[in-house]
Amino acid sequence: MNDFKFPVINPLLHSELRLKIMVALDSLESADFMYLCQITDSTRGNVSTQITTLKEAGYLDVSKSGGLGRFSHTACRITARGREALRAYEDGLRQLFEQRVPAERDGAARAIQARLEMAESRRSSTKSRDLKEAEKIVNQ
Repeated sequence: MNDFKFPVINPLLHSELRLKIMVALDSLESADFMYLCQITDSTRGNVSTQITTLKEAGYLDVSKSGGLGRFSHTACRITARGREALRAYEDGLRQLFEQRVPAERDGAARAIQARLEMAESRRSSTKSRDLKEAEKIVNQ
């Protein structure tokens, strides 16, 4: 029996835009909302939605302050929980790719064994058929 199991990958961080936001904030103390829109090449609506999702998960702190005119200034910062989740996600991906090769080897070994067994089975059935034909000839 095969005990292989794929590592658990955090589905919340598996979204491309959420992952980009988290990686950017991991290397910065904090980042302005518009800067995140710019570096992720995403719309304000998409970035806002993903920031809200990450904030609700406890991965980001978001602060708003008065801005220029009718717009407020929004700054985002990764939390300790967010940083921990990002590290676990990164480790999970690394494990996934490191374990892929042994899993493929094991799968290949099983495939080869199945082919050998199938070939042996064919040889047996061919031998059996040949023996039956030989017996018919001998018994005539």
